[in-house]
Amino acid sequence: MINPHISNRNFFRLLLAWVLFGSLVVKGQTYTVLYSFAGTPDGAGVYGPLALDSYGNLYGTSLNGGSGQYAPGLVFKVDPSGKETILYNFTGGDDGAYPFSNLVHDAAGNLYGTTWHGGVAWAGTVFKLDPSGNESVMHSFGGPPDGDSPTDLVADDDGNLYGTTWWGGTFNDGTIFKLDSAGTETIIHNFSWEDGANPISGLIWDSEGNLYGTTFGGGVSGYGVVFKLATNTNTLTVLYSFTGGVDGAWPYFGHLLRDPLGNLYGTTSAGGRGCNAYGCGTVYRLDANGMLTTLYAFRDRKDGAGPTSGLVRVHGKFYGTTHSGGVTTCTDNNYPPYVTGCGTVFMLDAKGRGSVLHTFTGGEDGGNPVAGLIADSAGNLYGAASSGGAHGAGVVFKITFP
Repeated sequence: MINPHISNRNFFRLLLAWVLFGSLVVKGQTYTVLYSFAGTPDGAGVYGPLALDSYGNLYGTSLNGGSGQYAPGLVFKVDPSGKETILYNFTGGDDGAYPFSNLVHDAAGNLYGTTWHGGVAWAGTVFKLDPSGNESVMHSFGGPPDGDSPTDLVADDDGNLYGTTWWGGTFNDGTIFKLDSAGTETIIHNFSWEDGANPISGLIWDSEGNLYGTTFGGGVSGYGVVFKLATNTNTLTVLYSFTGGVDGAWPYFGHLLRDPLGNLYGTTSAGGRGCNAYGCGTVYRLDANGMLTTLYAFRDRKDGAGPTSGLVRVHGKFYGTTHSGGVTTCTDNNYPPYVTGCGTVFMLDAKGRGSVLHTFTGGEDGGNPVAGLIADSAGNLYGAASSGGAHGAGVVFKITFP
């Protein structure tokens, strides 16, 4: 049985991190807005992580904007000079509506992603976008017993796509699905609360072909789980159930990060200590034996609050974003734990010491990032903020280091 408790040693390490994080603000890095969305014409609200190609172009989806009825979102590219190109406008019909997923490239230059809604049953789609901008729906979800409201995708070496759905399945607690290159879908796991519910984060692989991910809810205490799926047998194992205490609660969009020793790293959007009744979220490590260590707990000060994204590791340090918190006074009332602040970009070193790289103002620099960060080969970071910018519709940004 997994031990959900945090050791005294880790607890005091956590207290030390609280003290250190607020006083450490990194200086010398450069924050640059590459593109500021204008809303309906070119996109608004980037929630999924960006994709980077070998030429330095960034690709992503926006939840809203575009030319379709009700502005149901689009796929875009931002080149290194900051020029945006709209690759596809969703119509809100059978082709899909309201995408906030990542995008997956194949060797032929095709892009694959999902839409939260739209499709034949309005339960979302998996789509393919070719280099000429032609969109085709590979699968249109039907709701229970099929999936409903898909999120991020991951591909295997044979071109099969795997993903999760927030709703749907036998128990309507969400699913894990496989989609082959011909568009044939297979539900390979139905969540049933005890083993997790409402997965919204993306999946990651290990070298043996196992998938790892998290669910927002369900588990022993209802605060979500970390799971492993063996794809050779489609057997799911709960590696950890969050308790809602120091260990965290409600892991959200963020993908897990796995190191060569089999440790998993991630964030929870609530839990931890301080901030308010919900807690302001955590950064954690889960080792191969199922022991969880809280590396850092946010406290709604300069460090941020409510991390909804995963982590990226560059030069031995972890980087991520928080949706709220920081030193600004803007308020977001759409996402718990209902705290002020427009969010931060943070760094965490191997000893649990944190630093703030950027505090969002909600102005032209953007605000309330949800999408995770990605890094290029030089260690530069790229991300997106869901609000703010010159037109209030969010931005794509870059952080460079001296």
